[in-house]
Amino acid sequence: MSGRYKSVAMISLITILSLLVLPLLYILSGAPLGLVTLRKGGTASFRVLIGTVLLITLFGYFTNIGIGMGVAIATSVWLPVWATSIVLRITESHGAAVLVAGGIGILCVVILAFFNEELSTLWQTSIHSLIENNFSTSEVAQLEEVFDSVLPFISGIVAAGLVISLIATVLLARRWQSTLFNPGGFRQEFQDLLLPRWLTFLTIACFLLSFLNLEDLSMLASNFLAVMLVMHVIQGIASVHRIVFIRTLSKNWLIIMYCFLLFLPQMALFLVCIGMADALNRGKKSMPRDAD
Repeated sequence: MSGRYKSVAMISLITILSLLVLPLLYILSGAPLGLVTLRKGGTASFRVLIGTVLLITLFGYFTNIGIGMGVAIATSVWLPVWATSIVLRITESHGAAVLVAGGIGILCVVILAFFNEELSTLWQTSIHSLIENNFSTSEVAQLEEVFDSVLPFISGIVAAGLVISLIATVLLARRWQSTLFNPGGFRQEFQDLLLPRWLTFLTIACFLLSFLNLEDLSMLASNFLAVMLVMHVIQGIASVHRIVFIRTLSKNWLIIMYCFLLFLPQMALFLVCIGMADALNRGKKSMPRDAD
């Protein structure tokens, strides 16, 4: 927050260190840029982004990381975080930010659809070598059968993972900003999160299309569905937070929810149902009525 060059240096350092823990790369390197964007605006944060890319590229030139690392991280992490944070800064709406993140995920599905065969080949090669070295012959055959059934949905899985990371990063940056400059503001914003009703109807349509035998169209709908379900999971989580707050329930209910979400995948579907019901119900109430 104290200056552009300090921001560039700090984000570059955090990014380089986060390469040691790749699963946290998105959040560790994206949240600081999100904070700068939310606080300073799009122009100032874009200058920080460009400076960080140049510094990471320079670092990669003198190490074995490679000069393309800065551009790769900028494309996959910083630009999506920057765009989503700008929308959140302008609208002050978490729902709008989730919509933008979902839109980026849908765009990712469309782009990856052109490289579906290459992705499938890469996925098969990587997974096959991994399971072949760690499982018996019978187990390998069973696991390969499972992975083969997942391959058509690889673009949706990748896009859903991107959307989860993007939303988590931007929300973390917003919480960070709230802690520094507006204590308590994040809670109210997150509890007010509301996705539009048309998104819920579109999600239901994609769900129905995925079961029809329409070949490429059904496959594309299934991959879109993965992204839309993630968006409704976020809506469901926000709904549970709001219910717990309004009814002054114990925060242990939130701890239980997150524990189930981490260790019981079915919890995600339950949250999707809560999120869709909440979006339809509150969205209907918020629609303007015709004058009598």
